[in-house]
Amino acid sequence: MAAMLMLLSCASRTYHPQTSIVEMDGEKMLVGPLVFADILHYFPDWNTVYEEAEVPTDLVQKIQAINRPLTIRIFLGTWCGDSRDGVPPFMKILERAQNAHLRVELIGVDRQKLDPDGLAIDYHIERVPTFIILENGSEIGRMVEFPEKTFAEDLLDLLAQSNDE
Repeated sequence: MAAMLMLLSCASRTYHPQTSIVEMDGEKMLVGPLVFADILHYFPDWNTVYEEAEVPTDLVQKIQAINRPLTIRIFLGTWCGDSRDGVPPFMKILERAQNAHLRVELIGVDRQKLDPDGLAIDYHIERVPTFIILENGSEIGRMVEFPEKTFAEDLLDLLAQSNDE
């Protein structure tokens, strides 16, 4: 009985990815709708950036204070250094903030900036990462490739500007 419980407890700790890794031109990547945990599972360098990312308390509090429902659609390349450097810190801050008003969708693209569902074409994605902020299904802004400050701070600036309009 004890051996069976130990076996079950070990099995419950095994991670089961929801996204399959693909190989394109000899390079492994994730394309299409993604789960962030899968990126961390398949790409250790993304996990390192995530673990080392600083999470300023004041920034978390500002993200927690967002009280309008938003979808943040992030187009990224798991092969892309800019995506690797920008997306994990942003995700870590959002995870700490636990704001139910914010819904994140991750879409992986290949090197041609294409995904199986054609969303990258629909949104005219030319560089990654691209963060598209949607409110009630309409785009209110986007952040492309490099943040002015950090992507989390730029999100707050973008929302402040959209409130002023």
